[in-house]
Formats: sequence, structure tokens, C-alpha cells
Amino acid sequence: MPIWTIEQYQNLCGMLAKGITKAQINGESVEFRSLDEMVRIKAMMERALGLAPAIGPSYPSYQKG
Repeated sequence: MPIWTIEQYQNLCGMLAKGITKAQINGESVEFRSLDEMVRIKAMMERALGLAPAIGPSYPSYQKG
């Protein structure tokens, strides 16, 4: 079970889109140190929620016939 929710992920994406690092969300004050920190946390959330593509090379295979 992920430690984050889709709603939290969407809130973070909205903050990133606006370029803000501090917001009131559901009556709770949320503040990040920098946009870079937010981008790193967004990537962690994507992996935890299964939203990020698998990392690594893809090797297609073909068979005759």
C-alpha cells in the first residue's frame, strides 16, 4: 500500500505547475524547501503509486515463423 494518495500527488503537481512551495491543503500548511525538492518527491510518489514507467532498457524479441 502506497504511503501517498493520488490526491496528494495531484496537489503536489498543482503546486509545481504554479511554482509555489507553500500552500494550505485541507486546513494543513504544507511547505517545501525548494522546487527541486518537490520534483524529487514527485518522482518518489510516481514510483510508489505505480505512475512512473519502468526504468531500464527494453529488449524486444522476434521469432521467425
